[in-house]
Amino acid sequence: DYFKQSVTRLHYIVDRVFAMTLEMYRQPKQMVDDLSGLGLRHVGYGIPVDYFSPFVTSFAQVIRSLTDDEVIHEAFRWSLNLIS
Repeated sequence: DYFKQSVTRLHYIVDRVFAMTLEMYRQPKQMVDDLSGLGLRHVGYGIPVDYFSPFVTSFAQVIRSLTDDEVIHEAFRWSLNLIS
């Protein structure tokens, strides 16, 4: 109900989200610039902020289904909250 893009585009977005969550820990200073640009693009596209929370929740649920490690859950969710 939230996304109107093609499946290919959605796969790209998912890949980027996972890459960005890892880069948040590897290169935090670079990610500040990258996230600023991402935020500006989202504003330019007119994406409602109301969509961010379900997006983060859905990603967090997927990670929770893959591992029981609470540290991984918290780290992933923290990164996603910064990205969103």
